[in-house]
Amino acid sequence: MKRVWWVVAIVAATAGTATAEPCPVTIVRAPDAVRPVVAQWLAQEARCKRLEVRIVATDEGLYVLARDDRGRLHERVVPNADAAGVLIASWAADDELAAPGPDPVAAIAALPTAPAVTMPPGEAPVLAQVAPAPRGDPRWLTVGGLIGASDGGGFGVRAELDVATARRFSLGVIGSWSQNRFGANTDSSNGVVQTNDTKVLAALARTVSLGQRWDLRTSMGAGIVYTSALYHRWEGNQFLSGIASGTFPTAEAGVRVARTFDRWAIGFGPVVTLFAQDLSAPQSGGMQSEILRRGLELAFYAAIAHRM
Repeated sequence: MKRVWWVVAIVAATAGTATAEPCPVTIVRAPDAVRPVVAQWLAQEARCKRLEVRIVATDEGLYVLARDDRGRLHERVVPNADAAGVLIASWAADDELAAPGPDPVAAIAALPTAPAVTMPPGEAPVLAQVAPAPRGDPRWLTVGGLIGASDGGGFGVRAELDVATARRFSLGVIGSWSQNRFGANTDSSNGVVQTNDTKVLAALARTVSLGQRWDLRTSMGAGIVYTSALYHRWEGNQFLSGIASGTFPTAEAGVRVARTFDRWAIGFGPVVTLFAQDLSAPQSGGMQSEILRRGLELAFYAAIAHRM
């Protein structure tokens, strides 16, 4: 009879071990020293919900942001890696299962604390002020260079600033300056046009995660561009030159893949700009002559970004 009970106990233990599965918690972003500590706390959970977690080091502590399989968001600022692990384990615990996980209140209470301070009689204690948790997605300041890929090519600089962010969307401003060269050849003349473009746009962007350290950002913007064009042209035996300028509406769309770090990122991608310009200049006899017509132009953008 004792042998039968031993067999039943072994089978039950084996079945319990076979059903245990690792927690489906994805740590998308976290400091290197924090990630293994959180993993140790999650390993103590028998079963848990699916979570996508981001941990960012701030001046106030560790900002923890998690999204569960129902799309609900959890966020909090904790003092250290152990507190983050306890908190994430409590969020990940499957409420529908009867098997108890670690008690987050008791576990946090068991963490080392500063020694108690005894206040002298008659003096009131000083209350510590806890900073509120950061809200929304991080804002980025991005600066980089442009390489023109249309006609004769060109170069320039470009900057982006996120003004407001929410749910992976950001609203911001873009400023850029670029110089490009174009051939201005016709049946009766040969020439070159050099343009200088200064753009200011309002832009809407969306950022999605491609993994632990990679992001994909798409953006669209509209604004104005001031263009100054210097042209040189030969018509038969006559050499013509001059400057044409004006302010025009413009729009652009871009895609950028970025490698992210804790507070920095580097990225690269294409930018397509709609100029919709017909540049003309006065010629001899008071006539206006078209020197350049511009439509869609392609450039490539390499940049470094700093989290605000």
